[in-house]
Amino acid sequence: MRHIASLLAVIALVLTHYAAADDQQKTRKELNKVTAMATDATGRKIVNQTMAEMFALKQMDLVLERRQTGLNYGSLLLAHELAKNNLDMKEIAVRLKGGKDIFQIAGEAGVNWKEVNDRAKKLNSKIDDNLYKHFLHAKDDKAPPKADDYNIMYDGVKADGEVSQSEIEQAQDRYLLWLQRASPNSDKRLGTADEKAAAYDHVRSGGPHGASGSSSGGIAPSAGGIPQ
Repeated sequence: MRHIASLLAVIALVLTHYAAADDQQKTRKELNKVTAMATDATGRKIVNQTMAEMFALKQMDLVLERRQTGLNYGSLLLAHELAKNNLDMKEIAVRLKGGKDIFQIAGEAGVNWKEVNDRAKKLNSKIDDNLYKHFLHAKDDKAPPKADDYNIMYDGVKADGEVSQSEIEQAQDRYLLWLQRASPNSDKRLGTADEKAAAYDHVRSGGPHGASGSSSGGIAPSAGGIPQ
């Protein structure tokens, strides 16, 4: 009986381990959706705005955190979730500089991957909402920025490019979906010519794309600090 009980305990531990690994993988994919949407100027602005709303922070506060830690937006969401495990951003930055990645830090802190995955899904849903609003009221977004407003020229880190081409293409699809739904003719099915025109406008005016677009850390200036 003891042998059977021990065997069952081992099986339970193995199943728990695999379940946790599966939850972590699902979370990574959901976080990568956030990062992929932020691979260019328009998407990055919307992602920054949405995350700032979620955490009740100023948009430039998130920019400062990214420059402090070098994290892309998906990983930054995970870093904020670690606050529930009593890890502040300064401590996370120290551990990152020590050679660990954010997923290692999260695992060691015993983060609840299901909770993080749920939060990432909510963030992606809100990003979609804000993309739609952005395209729907594009003319209203032309107001000149204030001195303490978000400035994309400072919002770029090397890790912004840590997503696959497939993930970038999926972000493109999301971007075009909301662009088309916000258009006056959204009730009409686009023909081939219209699809090409929309795709051209998408790349020209913003939207996640690969090496040919404005991506990763290239947006941030090489010198100078963020206005305080």
